[in-house]
Amino acid sequence: MDTKTNLELILPHGGGDDGPVDLYAADFDDGLKQTIKLNSPVTAPNRYTIVCGSCDDLILLGTRNSDICEDFVVWNPTTRQSRKLPVCPVTTLPGQKFVCGGLGYDSPTDDYKVVMMAAVSVADEVFFTLPHYDGRVTCHNLMDLGGYLHTVNLSKLPETHEYYVFKRDDIGTGGNWVRVFKFEDQCGTGYLWVTPLAYSKEGDCVLISKYQEFFWYNIEKKTREMVELEGMPRPVKGKILSYVCWESLVSPDPGGHDI
Repeated sequence: MDTKTNLELILPHGGGDDGPVDLYAADFDDGLKQTIKLNSPVTAPNRYTIVCGSCDDLILLGTRNSDICEDFVVWNPTTRQSRKLPVCPVTTLPGQKFVCGGLGYDSPTDDYKVVMMAAVSVADEVFFTLPHYDGRVTCHNLMDLGGYLHTVNLSKLPETHEYYVFKRDDIGTGGNWVRVFKFEDQCGTGYLWVTPLAYSKEGDCVLISKYQEFFWYNIEKKTREMVELEGMPRPVKGKILSYVCWESLVSPDPGGHDI
């Protein structure tokens, strides 16, 4: 991670009420030029499969019926090892219609935890409140990039995408939001689906996902360079988020089982 190598872009494709998504991967070290299809560990028929999040080298996959997410799988796309998680009690609460899942790393115990329905502290499992920026509510379209939380300024959308960062180590101890970059989008694209995914090794560019189109945005020069991905079908109608993960041998299952 320190050298910012062995980083992959995970691209979901398809999905919907007719079944699972297909998953593709592109290598940052190769310039994000070529994609390869991955064998997803989730093949539940007649279920809508979603990527719920990623952390370091692991991805959280979930399946849902028309009402709620039910089954969750933690998966390492490099080793192809996966682990099906126990049923989460939150999904069985009366009247529960949707459960938002996420994946986090707890450094004191060197372990990963699945989080449901909150921005909680992964280590202490307690709630915290972040300060406002520019007098407005924070934590909309929240992303974790390089030790910082990123959020978008709602007041400037959809024409202007203005991103602020908050140092992750300052959570619960102070700190303020700082604006790091912004860019114009004259097409008025739905703002929930224009998302920063990763910084370049030099830190001067940020990879932006716009639906399933991608471009490098140079923060200082304010220029864009489109990313042409090969080996992947054309994007289907829909709004599927892409994710970034590291290639490593970390196992999601201490027993090393595959499912």
